[in-house]
Amino acid sequence: MGFRSYSFAAIVTTLLALLVQAPPAAATSHSTGSALIEVRAAGGETLPENLTEKIKAIPGVSQVEKYLLVRGQRNDKIGVEPGAPLRILTQDGRLIEGRIEFGRGFRETDAGKNVALVNRVETTMAGMGGMVHYLGVGQSFTLEGSRFRSVGEVSAPTKHKIFMPLTTAQKLYGKEDLLTHVFVSVKDADQAVAVQKALADSLGPTISTTRH
Repeated sequence: MGFRSYSFAAIVTTLLALLVQAPPAAATSHSTGSALIEVRAAGGETLPENLTEKIKAIPGVSQVEKYLLVRGQRNDKIGVEPGAPLRILTQDGRLIEGRIEFGRGFRETDAGKNVALVNRVETTMAGMGGMVHYLGVGQSFTLEGSRFRSVGEVSAPTKHKIFMPLTTAQKLYGKEDLLTHVFVSVKDADQAVAVQKALADSLGPTISTTRH
């Protein structure tokens, strides 16, 4: 009797150990991460800002970011919304992201105000043998005849970039309710191809999309 009790207990213990170690019966999800799709008008034209509402309605889209990029001889100007990533499109088509090294980012209350985030923006033209000075937090500068104040410095592997609130950039350059780029985040990268096709079908042939 004692022998049989011991054997039964040992069997139960072994079975419990196997159950604990066994993988769950249900299949686990293997996400491949997120994806980012750039939307722009073909030929460098602008996009109507209300186009973003149509983009948000596409299944699989998790976030939509509005940008207005104005290229310049000395500095590129980039209008962004508060809290949006500080994305930089280089001249050769690469997409990089800056981060705030000093100061602060944009707030909701900054909309329409002449405040800026600067990425190695020179205060004066470089002279022969002279040192180059860059704008810092709290410094003011003139842009398109308007006075701006730097509230933050952006670190990125580039330079000559000035970020400002989207509404400020739209007003400054006469592009109210217009955008140059929209970045679309797709939570599941497996859906990126389907979302990109849906964007093309929904927005028409004058819109181009690029996956980053």
